[in-house]
Amino acid sequence: YSPDGRRISLNTNESPDLRNMDGYVMNADGTGMRRVLHVQEGSRESVGHWHPDGTHLTAASDAAGHGRAGLLDLTSGEVKWFTPEGGPEETPGRISPDGQWLSVTRNADSTLTPLLYSLDTAAPRALHLPPGLCSGTQYALGQQLLVGHSTTTTRADVLLYDLTTDTTGTLIPAEYGSLNPGQF
Repeated sequence: YSPDGRRISLNTNESPDLRNMDGYVMNADGTGMRRVLHVQEGSRESVGHWHPDGTHLTAASDAAGHGRAGLLDLTSGEVKWFTPEGGPEETPGRISPDGQWLSVTRNADSTLTPLLYSLDTAAPRALHLPPGLCSGTQYALGQQLLVGHSTTTTRADVLLYDLTTDTTGTLIPAEYGSLNPGQF
């Protein structure tokens, strides 16, 4: 739902090409559905999370041959792509509550890495996380992110990443029950 609760973003295919997917917005009562994101026939586009101002949505497309993350301006219909063409595969996450950052998951060299893009400058910001698999980035209180983290020898912890200090702490440690983690 949009921040004011009046609109819904959704993704569907109204084309005979089963590979196709486009992004839509409609009123919360189900009326007024309109396509807002279509790059090319046969590609998979999607809209996701709303900017706090209610006039932008996260956008994704594979029309360039790989997943790209962007921000769709619902007023102009223009997309500001953050992932460069020919760049690594990226999937958009959420927009920060202050509307300054877009979280994405980058898939490069068989490694999933969360990072942020400035919505103003499009500059990427790397997160200083411990080695391992990081996933599920969500914004928490103020300038903090929740990040799922595991390694080849550990179960998943939930980390709390502080954006103001670039520090990480374990918020919820992995549970092993009767298992000995040293056996991993």
